[in-house]
Amino acid sequence: MDKILFVTLGGALGATFRYLLSTYLVNYFSNNHFISFITPIFIINGLGCFIAGIIFSLINEENLKLFLLVGILGGFTTFSSFGLEFLQIAKEKNLILAFVYVVSTNIFAIISVYIGYQCMQFTNT
Repeated sequence: MDKILFVTLGGALGATFRYLLSTYLVNYFSNNHFISFITPIFIINGLGCFIAGIIFSLINEENLKLFLLVGILGGFTTFSSFGLEFLQIAKEKNLILAFVYVVSTNIFAIISVYIGYQCMQFTNT
């Protein structure tokens, strides 16, 4: 039960951080046309992955990792979990499998969003 509490509290904090940073970045980028193509999610995903790499390398205590990685960063961006899974596969000296994982996950995600969207379009007609 403690593990669920760590993840739940961390997830609430992470989602709040994502909302606040995203709101700030939308306002910041709306005044800068040169970099307006960069979305807040792009920055949040990169930042979350960067922080995940640091935490993964520094912290060994399981509950703290659950709170920070699964909770806070999971609420902040699930992309950090995706980056960590890539790192774990690549660390096992299996770079081909790691890159197949990246490509297949992205293709699967995009196709899944499209199919979900199309299912709702079909039901709304």
